[in-house]
Amino acid sequence: MPNSLTMPHIRTAAKQLQCDAPAVQAVLRVESTGRGFLPDDRPTVLFEGHIFYRQLIMRGENVASLCKAYPSLVFPHWTKAHYSTSTGEWGRLTTARSIHEEAALCSASWGLFQIMGHNHRACGFATVGAFVTAMHKGEEEHLAAFVQFVKTHGLAGHLASHNWTAFARAYNGPGYAQNAYHQRLAQAYASYKDQNTQ
Repeated sequence: MPNSLTMPHIRTAAKQLQCDAPAVQAVLRVESTGRGFLPDDRPTVLFEGHIFYRQLIMRGENVASLCKAYPSLVFPHWTKAHYSTSTGEWGRLTTARSIHEEAALCSASWGLFQIMGHNHRACGFATVGAFVTAMHKGEEEHLAAFVQFVKTHGLAGHLASHNWTAFARAYNGPGYAQNAYHQRLAQAYASYKDQNTQ
């Protein structure tokens, strides 16, 4: 059974990032609603077909034919139209792995903090396979990957100052505003901050 996070783990991570614990909790809540694993012990994933498209191009694959053969898995621009349920996303990922294993693993976001597989090096892993193996072990590994990712990209200051717009832009990409990502982070932070002061 995968290990689970406790508040001491979160406080330790916050200390490593020089921010308060509610800031870490806010990201966790918005990214995964606080669940890093499915009931069957597989980590939560979200497969991104537009990332898969780019990853396949990087590897010299014929994306034109793959777009026709797998229109819900390979497409050039982001859309949420093909998202499925939590377990359904694993089905999409499994099919994508049959097309190209490494590209597929790089094209899913993983665990509590929904870090994309192609960011494995920023999390301290030499290969996406090693990253995915860690994501299967437990939520402590999800948290450790997040801490390293934040450090690598210099985002700790945004967490410490609660600059949710800057953090959202860097962490979630340029389309963060259309999903109100920064606002949801601010709301989650306020909720956790209130809990910690009661």
